[in-house]
Amino acid sequence: AQEEIDGADGYPSITPLMSHTQVQILKMLMMDSKEDEKADRERKSTYQVHVKLSSEESKTIEVFLQESGLHVEDIHLLEEYLNNELAEMENKNIQALFGAENRTTTGVIIDKMGEIEGLVHEIATWMARYEDSLDEMRKGVRKIEARNKKLKVQEQNHQRLQNYLARLLSLLRLDNRTTSDLRRPDFRNKLKEMLAAASALQKTMNILLDPGIEHIKAVKERRQSHRTMAKTFTGKAFEFLSEYFNKLAHSRITEIKHSERGGMNPLSAA
Repeated sequence: AQEEIDGADGYPSITPLMSHTQVQILKMLMMDSKEDEKADRERKSTYQVHVKLSSEESKTIEVFLQESGLHVEDIHLLEEYLNNELAEMENKNIQALFGAENRTTTGVIIDKMGEIEGLVHEIATWMARYEDSLDEMRKGVRKIEARNKKLKVQEQNHQRLQNYLARLLSLLRLDNRTTSDLRRPDFRNKLKEMLAAASALQKTMNILLDPGIEHIKAVKERRQSHRTMAKTFTGKAFEFLSEYFNKLAHSRITEIKHSERGGMNPLSAA
C-alpha cells in the first residue's frame, strides 16, 4: 500500500509531505475506492442491465466517446475510461489536499476534527431545541386558530339571533299612529280610529310564542308595553263610556220627565 501511495500511476510520491495520520486517512480512502470498484465490476459481470436512454443522455455518451477516442463498438471500454478519469481526478484532489501548499491547512483541519465534531453536535442540539420551540409555536397557532374559529361561529350565531329577534319584534311592533291612539285615545272625535287601534293591539297581544322566546328580555319588555297601553286604553274607554252613558241616561230621564209633564197638562186643563 505504501508503494501505491508513493508512486501509483506514475504520480510523484507525496508521502514525505504527509504526517502519519494523513497517510492513514489516505490509505483508507484508497482502500474504499478499490473496494467500490471491485464490487462494481462484480455486479456488472453478474447482471445485464437494459437501460433506455434519453436523447440528451445519448448525446452525452457520444461526447465521452469522442473525448476518449473510442468507437461505438468499443462502448464497453467507455466505463473503464471514465473510471480511470475519475481515479485521476481523485488522485489530483488528494495530492492537492495533502500537498505542500495545503499541508498546514489540512493538518489544522485534521487536528480540529474533534472540536468541529463537538460544534456539529452543539448545532444539532440547538436545532433540536429550535424544532421543539417550533412545535410549541405550531401548537399555539393551532389553539389560536381553533379559538378564532369558535369565536367566528359564536359571532355568526349572535348575528342570526339578532336577525331573528329583530324579525320577532317587528311582529310585536305597533306603528306610531296606533301607539299614539292607544296612549291618548279620542273616542269623542275619532271613535273609528280608536276601534281600529284596539283591534291591532288585540291581534298583537294574541300572537303566541314559544315559552323560551317569551322569556327574552326584549320580548318581555314589548309585552309589558302592550299591557300598559291596553290598561291605559281600557281605562280611558271606561271613562268615556261612563260619561257617555251617564249623559245618555240623564238625557233620557229628562225626556221622560218632560214627556210626563206634557201629558199631564191637558188633563189638568180639562
